[in-house]
Amino acid sequence: MTFPQHYYAKDWVVLLIDDEEDNLHMAQLTLEHWGAQVHAGKNGIEGMKLLETLDPSVILLDLSMPEMDGWAMYRKVREQEKYNAVPIIALTAHAMSTDKAKVLEAGFDGYITKPFMIDSFMERIQECINRRQAQYGPANSSGQESVVAPAASPEPNHKDLEVKNEVEQDASLSETEEKSQ
Repeated sequence: MTFPQHYYAKDWVVLLIDDEEDNLHMAQLTLEHWGAQVHAGKNGIEGMKLLETLDPSVILLDLSMPEMDGWAMYRKVREQEKYNAVPIIALTAHAMSTDKAKVLEAGFDGYITKPFMIDSFMERIQECINRRQAQYGPANSSGQESVVAPAASPEPNHKDLEVKNEVEQDASLSETEEKSQ
């Protein structure tokens, strides 16, 4: 597995909602590795509560969850004009082409299937942020663009290597579990 180029996402504030602990952990670990500030919840009700105190750059939203699913949370967020500039990306196990079409027709800014490929995860999020910013301007109130820019590859410190290894091990475990099922 090749690891993505170094990204710099320290200006990202990510609202991540997923009821599956492993998926939540993998996405959060990946985003935090690249510098994003991540706030996580396990259903749409938790997500809406977190949103009361956040000014997110992007929302990553599982579709199938208990209590309030991603579809309902998406509609509630879009009802609030103050979140027009915030891209909302479906992070889902629904991987059929018809599922993707349904998600995009509903108005989501992007569609990432789980398990996601680490080397394209950040790139897809950035594409969605760029498209939404072109339409509405920056999502966060600081007025700064939420940009992930390729950075020079610094010598990784030990914490970076530990995170990279944990992400790669988690991905490898997921692949092994899928093959055994």
